[in-house]
Amino acid sequence: MTDDQLEELRKARSALVLARQQQAKAIVSTPSEVTARAFTRIQEGIEAIDRAIEELDGVVELEEDELEEEPDEDS
Repeated sequence: MTDDQLEELRKARSALVLARQQQAKAIVSTPSEVTARAFTRIQEGIEAIDRAIEELDGVVELEEDELEEEPDEDS
């Protein structure tokens, strides 16, 4: 399940990166406070997704560590 969540977050991040590029073009063609704020909101979204990905990656690592630490039934 976590792999699916990571994939969805990565797709969302990619979509926001594209939106950021489009917003940057808008700032060049018609600079305004509104376009700058929109760019900032998009960037904040990317950063929030990055934090969520980092958090889920940590969960995956913990789960993998727990699996490695499980005692063998033969022991």
